[in-house]
Amino acid sequence: PAPGAGLRRPLAAVQIAVSVLLLCGAGLLLRTLFVLEDVDSGSRATDVLTMEVSVPFANPGLPSPGPYATEAGRANFYDAVEREVSALPGVKNAGWGSALPLGGFWVAMAAQVDGDPPKPEGLRPLVFYELVSASYFRTLDIPLLLGRHFDGRDIAAGAPVCIVDEAFVRLRLRGRNPIGTRVVVRGMNRGGRPLPVREIVGVVAQVRQRPDELEGQPHVYAPIAQDPAPRASLVVQPSAGSASPLAPAIRAAVARIDRERPVASVRTLAEIGEQATSRPRFRAVLVATFAALALILAL
Repeated sequence: PAPGAGLRRPLAAVQIAVSVLLLCGAGLLLRTLFVLEDVDSGSRATDVLTMEVSVPFANPGLPSPGPYATEAGRANFYDAVEREVSALPGVKNAGWGSALPLGGFWVAMAAQVDGDPPKPEGLRPLVFYELVSASYFRTLDIPLLLGRHFDGRDIAAGAPVCIVDEAFVRLRLRGRNPIGTRVVVRGMNRGGRPLPVREIVGVVAQVRQRPDELEGQPHVYAPIAQDPAPRASLVVQPSAGSASPLAPAIRAAVARIDRERPVASVRTLAEIGEQATSRPRFRAVLVATFAALALILAL
């Protein structure tokens, strides 16, 4: 027999075994991918256009701090743009949100529920803290389960309020009535001021920031007028048809309020969902390809 002939069969068996293991792994990855594809993001809207707009606290290199150095300046910008965009032909709803379903971006803040044993801020459980305008939930068609939406009362001079989600009620309140319960959450740029004690006025359905967020993380939503962030996403729902053709008119509307504000990441909610699962989809296809090649070579 030729040298090494006795090793061929064991090596072929090892190759086949490794190939089978790779195929099994690829199958598990594909199964996980199918699960991720079916994850409910929490938004029932079918076609919503989104775009990011930055509102810096100051103008670097300029002698004046700029119109957005104050909370009032930023809040006025968000309100003016929302009114301008809402008035466009073909727009049904428009709003602002600091994060988007399956967008992969979130801000975690320590939260203290009134009535719970007090803890130092560094030991308090974290929640996803989001800033939204009054029409955000309607634009994304996120169901209101209890209480009310934000409205004209929830301005900077109004009483501090918030809306929480199902996960917050389940994990943090444990059977207590959420409406009227008060929560302390560190917001954006509070400086040395006391943290606001926000009263829960509503409960919305669970929204997921990642496709692998199986159980869901507790969310606390505050009115963007009461804590205006330096960046937010504009969300626009068309009155009919596709949202994408509205992009040029929306850009022009933002420019009419402030032509210096950059508009970026123009995407639909559907595109955001596809991008959220693109990486696990690529891994699954890659592993399946290598497994198939290994099995072919082994046979």
